[in-house]
Amino acid sequence: MPVVDRYALIRRKYDLAQRMIVLEARTATIMQWAGLSEYRVQQLARRFAPNRGTTRRGHSPHTPRYFARSPQIEAESLAFVYLAMEARVLPDRVLSNARQELPDLRRGERLIEAFEFYVALLGTVRLSLERAISLVYAFSGAEQLSLRYCSRCHDLMLTPRSAQNILCPFCRTDSALSSRISSLPRANDA
Repeated sequence: MPVVDRYALIRRKYDLAQRMIVLEARTATIMQWAGLSEYRVQQLARRFAPNRGTTRRGHSPHTPRYFARSPQIEAESLAFVYLAMEARVLPDRVLSNARQELPDLRRGERLIEAFEFYVALLGTVRLSLERAISLVYAFSGAEQLSLRYCSRCHDLMLTPRSAQNILCPFCRTDSALSSRISSLPRANDA
């Protein structure tokens, strides 16, 4: 490999790591996607985010249950998955071990671009970069999340692959509201 190509590759790794640091990714996540050592990531973090050591400790989020916490999170998760698909972050096939097979430099660059566009598009977001990466893993991995249509309104939504007779968050909210209203005593019943 010529020296110029090697320099460009190293520069891309550092650029990706820097962007991930600014977006508050964990050290292990940056190491995996940028292909840098822990020492290099820590050195970059000291330089570009000196107060970084006070937040984001522990393992990266990994459970897909978070993405069904509220209708807003479900809608934002669907929006990010769509952006990740458009940016070619998501693979064409389901991976048996997405956490090992998915991360690489080029895909990491596209992931950051998709996430930055997601933030610019929505302004205030409910997904952190770590949650967005967890969403990419859950969508890419076997037996996790998939895109399906609501059985009532036929709107596209993000669901567990094994779910059946699914309702989108908005139809679920409408159903819950309708059942509460129908259980209220009527004025002419008294």
